[in-house]
Amino acid sequence: MTALEYRLGPRAAACLIIAAVVSVIVQATVRREIVTRQSHEYQPTSIPTEGNIVAVRFVPQASAADMTRFLDAYRASLVWGRQPGDMYRLMIRDAAMSREQLAKLIARISQEKIIEFVAAAK
Repeated sequence: MTALEYRLGPRAAACLIIAAVVSVIVQATVRREIVTRQSHEYQPTSIPTEGNIVAVRFVPQASAADMTRFLDAYRASLVWGRQPGDMYRLMIRDAAMSREQLAKLIARISQEKIIEFVAAAK
């Protein structure tokens, strides 16, 4: 007989052990459900094969807030993360652009203070 059984009796000790096991199972289920719901909320952008894709390099001192404001201002989405040379690929969400329109947009982006380099990406 263990100390717990000795103090509470065998039935009470068994009930406490069962309650602890059920508690652990409930906690695990709740945590799994939370993680599952959170993982479904994040949908990475698939890598587009065509569209208005530009490659940019931000200045080293650009903060995440600066980058977010830039992406919002140009209605852009990050479609490929940091690549060699600190380059990022962005997709501009405007409708399909002609080469001239894309060239004007790239010229405008190149004037931004947080942009070190920009070019049309293939």
